[in-house]
Amino acid sequence: MAVRPSYRTLGALVSLLMALVLTACAPTDSPLAVGDRATPTPTPTESERVQAAAVATPTPTYVPIPTSVPVDSVSESTAATQSGQGDGAVTIEPTRTPVPLPADYNRSTEGVPKHELVKLAQWDENRVKLSNFIAGYIIAHGLNYPTRIIDLEPEGYKDALPHNDVDIVLEADPEWAKPYADAGIIVVLKPLSSASPDTVVAVNASLWKRAPEVGQFLEQYEWDGELLTTEAKKIKSGRIAVTAAVVGHNVFKRNEEMWTEWVSPEAVETVRAAMEDGKIWFCRAFEVRTVGPYVMRVCKDQPTVSTRL
Repeated sequence: MAVRPSYRTLGALVSLLMALVLTACAPTDSPLAVGDRATPTPTPTESERVQAAAVATPTPTYVPIPTSVPVDSVSESTAATQSGQGDGAVTIEPTRTPVPLPADYNRSTEGVPKHELVKLAQWDENRVKLSNFIAGYIIAHGLNYPTRIIDLEPEGYKDALPHNDVDIVLEADPEWAKPYADAGIIVVLKPLSSASPDTVVAVNASLWKRAPEVGQFLEQYEWDGELLTTEAKKIKSGRIAVTAAVVGHNVFKRNEEMWTEWVSPEAVETVRAAMEDGKIWFCRAFEVRTVGPYVMRVCKDQPTVSTRL
């Protein structure tokens, strides 16, 4: 005789089956769509972790050192370094920081401060002496800037020009000048003449900020090589000296077609006026002073230049 389950037992079985069905169909937090199957993520090896880190880290981009250093004023120290750019790389040392003028600086007795002067480098070479005189006279009297000749040894400009101890070198070594020009410390112009084709006119870059008219003049300043050589030979030393100023004044008088092309008509007229006024050198203005028991005619730009009246 078969044993029939009681109604109570059947009800319990039905309740159990319904609970199982509802559990299987309940919503879950799985991101997979119906029918998708999740793939287990393998644990990365040490080599794989290193490779992934290298890909995730950006590669540094090489930024070249600027080849132009702005020179806003002569009170700034300019420095530029070139390194790691192949054999023969040149390191350019920082320029010297100018010493501020003392509070008691007296222009009347000490003249124009160094940083305001237009300074031409000179050594014992007659071409340099003559071309310096002509340029300096035009700068002082035609363009109205205080001008000074700075006497150096022949190679002395290589230290003086980058540090602004001089502003202008009319016969500079182009190979020496190139790294400084690349760094923006000096500006290299064309050769002064065919008499020295292996040299260039080199100018401290700050000059274009302080005296732009002077920079523009130097861009035009160029001699006929034969004329420069011939005239420079006339400079003599010794007992019967013939100075660069004497030769230079004759050049101004006899070669107007040359030098009047270098500057504006207004500058030409002021140069002519200075010569007619008997201004031999670069002094722009004199004043009469009593110095002890003497009455002296003193150059205002350079008070050490004076004559007794």
